[in-house]
Amino acid sequence: MDILDYLKKLEDNGYEAYIVGGYVRDKLLNIESSDIDITTNAKPKEVSNIFDTKAKDNLGVINIKTDKYNIDITTFRKESHYIGHKPKKLAYVKDLKTDLLRRDFTINTICLNSKGDIIDLLNGQKDLEKKIIKSVLKPSKKFKEDPLRMLRALRFAIVYNFKINDEELIFILNNKKLFNNISYDRKKQEIGKILISNNVINGLMLLKTLGLTEVLEIDYDKIVKVNDLIGMWAQIDFSDNYSFTKLEKERISNIREIVASKRVDKLTIFKYGYYDSFIASQILKISKETIAKLNSEMVLHSKDELDIDSLEIKKLMPEDFIEIDKVKEKLVEEILEGKLSNKKGILKKYIIKNWK
Repeated sequence: MDILDYLKKLEDNGYEAYIVGGYVRDKLLNIESSDIDITTNAKPKEVSNIFDTKAKDNLGVINIKTDKYNIDITTFRKESHYIGHKPKKLAYVKDLKTDLLRRDFTINTICLNSKGDIIDLLNGQKDLEKKIIKSVLKPSKKFKEDPLRMLRALRFAIVYNFKINDEELIFILNNKKLFNNISYDRKKQEIGKILISNNVINGLMLLKTLGLTEVLEIDYDKIVKVNDLIGMWAQIDFSDNYSFTKLEKERISNIREIVASKRVDKLTIFKYGYYDSFIASQILKISKETIAKLNSEMVLHSKDELDIDSLEIKKLMPEDFIEIDKVKEKLVEEILEGKLSNKKGILKKYIIKNWK
């Protein structure tokens, strides 16, 4: 189904339906998007019956995934009693405008109907053309009920290279303490979107100039744009309150260690792996051709490729010798530096000469 067909199907069943928010905004900016938000006056149960699917949460959001789109369908609603970043109370309403007034910024209220026509009840298209991030209602209301919107305003301004409306910006600067009410998971998501944007350099500079890096508990000295989110996080200091997986922490540590060494050689690639070495090399301004050449010239990529195993090494050593891994590390180093051939007889002679 084409995306407009979902609207037509709801209309064929007697309901209003519009695509709203990010997809329409990005379409007008000539940016491709696969996340679709549809708003309708059909109740969740009715939507569920029409598309033969169930709500994905207690707020009655119907989710449909296709090869091309991730679609969320919600009923026209009015929200209240925000806790964290989610409303805890909602009431279904009959008109589109009331639904649009619950949203964050005017540029996210532009709608598309089933004919492909733009429906713009809150002048969002005008603000989009002026490249302005403007709150749907007073920022004192919108930002207090959900402080995450302050960070989203900054993120939209940075990613799209827009300007935050004066009233909204003044509120943000005068109410920095509200950032403390945003969960670290949500802050991490928004900062992550800034870090992978094409405007990240200017964006981080903006956050620092506005004195917001401190309240976000991040800091940085120099940033080099790389197309890897972990590679970007590795270049900034951040609070331990930000949660990363074990693998993410390992990769951040790897990249930081390589960058601190200011070099990438065969031993680097062997120890940290090609990908993290490649990301670190970008930060160090080492060409990808150089790294690819080093990798192609490596005769070893794992200790398992040594032409002598742990048991064979142990037989050459005194009975109480336990530092087998250190022996292997030295063999790898000598081989990668071209000082030793990876042949069992040669390796045995080297071990006997240097350890026995």
